[in-house]
Amino acid sequence: MCDRETTLVQRNSPVIVKRKTFCTRTSATVCTQLLLLCAPNYCYCATKTSSPMANAKLKLLYFEDRGRAEVSRIILAAAGKEYEDVRFPFEDWPKFKPETPYGQAPALSVDGVVYAQTLAINGFLAREFGFHGKDNLETFKIDEIAHLWEDFFTPAINVLFYSEDERAKEAGIKKIREESAPRTLTFLEGILAKNGTGYYVSDRLTLIDILVFEGVNGGTCSQFLDASEYPLIQKNFELVRANERIASYMATRKDSQW
Repeated sequence: MCDRETTLVQRNSPVIVKRKTFCTRTSATVCTQLLLLCAPNYCYCATKTSSPMANAKLKLLYFEDRGRAEVSRIILAAAGKEYEDVRFPFEDWPKFKPETPYGQAPALSVDGVVYAQTLAINGFLAREFGFHGKDNLETFKIDEIAHLWEDFFTPAINVLFYSEDERAKEAGIKKIREESAPRTLTFLEGILAKNGTGYYVSDRLTLIDILVFEGVNGGTCSQFLDASEYPLIQKNFELVRANERIASYMATRKDSQW
């Protein structure tokens, strides 16, 4: 539930009326519309929504490296949200594995309840801290691009870490460099060109900007992604770096192998 304060101004009158409504975050737009239907003589001016995560105790569990947890860390940095960043060496994984729902990392604890799956964690944090869609269509587009990225990322990870032998690994890496990576970058460049704001969705920083920024600049699969020939992607990186909180985090984050 979220505590939503809506400001209404009576038509042709200086009188300002504020009403409190309580609604789920997913129905915030519906909530405002219902309020307007109940008050036809008022016009909607502004809303303020407080996230229940503002005071929640968050704990992110992952290995010492950036890996699949780094996008979540950047989102939390951009939000200015304090959290417990639990990092452990691979040899300590058996100690932490029982704490996770499915024996996988990363995992996110929210007030003591542990959740998993990278896409779900990233999406949740992005929605809670204002880096997701403002409506269903924006959310649809963000999810679409996130899955486009995953179509590149997961096979690349499989080649890097789960190839049966060196010959298969070399063949897989060659295919990623020559086919998958350029195709993905071309798609991303086209999305930026079509949107025309410098961002992938709308005119503001969202999950996708952070996801691609990390993926190309030091992420696990960044070795495959040369964005130097993609000017709009490069300009988007500058927009992400311009975020003071992200810039501060990037300047102080720990080095890692991947």
